Amino acid sequence: MNDQSADELRYYRYLSQTLIIILGLVTMLSILLSIMLVYYSMKFDDLQPNLFQLNAYSDFMVL
Repeated sequence: MNDQSADELRYYRYLSQTLIIILGLVTMLSILLSIMLVYYSMKFDDLQPNLFQLNAYSDFMVL
């Protein structure tokens, strides 16, 4: 009976450690993904043309 309870304790300990490691990895990946999304959205805002500047030059465009 003692061996069985020791095995169960070891099983639940390894299970909890595995779940904690998986939760930590998911947390780190989500933080990294959110940082990348913010970085690329800021980079994309820099690449978008300014509509007011385009309006200033629209008088010179020939249609």
